[in-house]
Amino acid sequence: MSDYPPEQSSAGPGPDVPARVQPPGAAGAAAGGRNAYAPAPWLWRSAGWLTQQLGVGDASDMPRLIWILALGGFISSIGSAFVWPLNTIYIHFVLGKPLALAGLALMLQAGLSVVGQIAGGILHDRFGGKGVILAGLGLSASMLTVIGLVRIWPVYLCAMAALGFSYGLIDPATSGLVARAWPGGGRRGFNFLYVARNAGVAIGTAIGGLLAQVSFTLAFLSNATIALIYGWMVLRWVPWRIPRTEPQGTAQPVASAAGDCPQEEGAARAPAQAAQAVIANPGPSGPGKEPPASHRLAWVALGLVSVAVALVWLSYSQWQAVVSVYMQTLGYSLAAYSVLWTINGVQIVVGQPLVTTAVRRRLHSLPRQLTAGGLLFTAAFVLIWLWPQYAGFVVGMVILTFGEMLVLPALPAVAAELAPSHQQGRFQGILGGAGSVGRMFGPVAGGTLYDRWSPPGVLAAAGLVCLTATAVFTLYGLLFRRVRSSRDS
Repeated sequence: MSDYPPEQSSAGPGPDVPARVQPPGAAGAAAGGRNAYAPAPWLWRSAGWLTQQLGVGDASDMPRLIWILALGGFISSIGSAFVWPLNTIYIHFVLGKPLALAGLALMLQAGLSVVGQIAGGILHDRFGGKGVILAGLGLSASMLTVIGLVRIWPVYLCAMAALGFSYGLIDPATSGLVARAWPGGGRRGFNFLYVARNAGVAIGTAIGGLLAQVSFTLAFLSNATIALIYGWMVLRWVPWRIPRTEPQGTAQPVASAAGDCPQEEGAARAPAQAAQAVIANPGPSGPGKEPPASHRLAWVALGLVSVAVALVWLSYSQWQAVVSVYMQTLGYSLAAYSVLWTINGVQIVVGQPLVTTAVRRRLHSLPRQLTAGGLLFTAAFVLIWLWPQYAGFVVGMVILTFGEMLVLPALPAVAAELAPSHQQGRFQGILGGAGSVGRMFGPVAGGTLYDRWSPPGVLAAAGLVCLTATAVFTLYGLLFRRVRSSRDS
């Protein structure tokens, strides 16, 4: 029996649509001519070349759902980047509120994002990812419209909180769909989504400033329009249920979480076995339910990674909260500081093949990848602590970005590896919420320490926090082996 609902006219592909992307002729025939969004042959070849250069494999090996979500994430990130760098400026200069209230509004938004992450994960497990993403996009479009048209502080504050909740809903549902649609893809699907989103951020931040110079209302309404476009894509092309397919071709099991990378010695499992570990059965009472001991270990491992992720974001946020102010006290302009984030966005896209090579040759497992990323985060803060010159900040950003490229796209793969099939969304939501907690308290902690200590002291403390996160990642690696052994036994 098919996992798709009966034929629908507006909800996207039906049961006759193949699970994986195929060249236009085959896909169109299989879909009865309804696969209108299959790319032209030249575009297909170009896309395959691009994904290979980015280190995420050939396009023909990638489920089409990954492409849809990546394209949606790309355009959605463009829209979001129109406004998030400008929120503080809008609050201070347009609404006429002090920076302290601006910080309160952003903290409230981050807090509601935590709630949204957890709620989105639970709702994904209960109702599926498509409806959750549609709800999040609809709410965000509504709130962005309110913010753009109504310049009243209490209304803005409530809309910002609801906007944070809507963003939180979308992330775990998206990651859950990626994990279920491509159980044998490992990190490749998440890497592709991560690169696509950051490419959108790089474009959106460049355009957003120009839109805001014309009108802040234009920037907010443009973001709302893009959210509606993404919602139409989800409604049209994302199925309500994902078929439980096993990995095909040369895709590697999720246990390796490295796509075409080898697993750690002694940890190999057949692809079909790995697929069963992730998609065995959707309910807790099915025959694929994992042993209680393994389930408890998975929750403990998730707790360790969540703590480490919160610590990483607690430190990472100091690049916005402290480094920006510190550089201006050293005599560097705001434009010079903005260049650092341009470097960050470009490096994430251009440097992906280098990171992929490092993962393939050295960082074969997720714990190794996370630990290496944590060390790079630590090194970046130590460097700018000891070398407070512009060249030092540039090199520090390069090191920090490589750490980000190792850690952030690996986190959804960690949740997918640890979670039972019926709790994919919940694990994704908890891990995403942990990052939001770090982002919420990071600016407050950094600002408080900045007032009491010297800026170099804050940077040194941030480096120590990153080192602590690295140690927690190492503990997770030890427990991860026990989780895998328990499931294999």
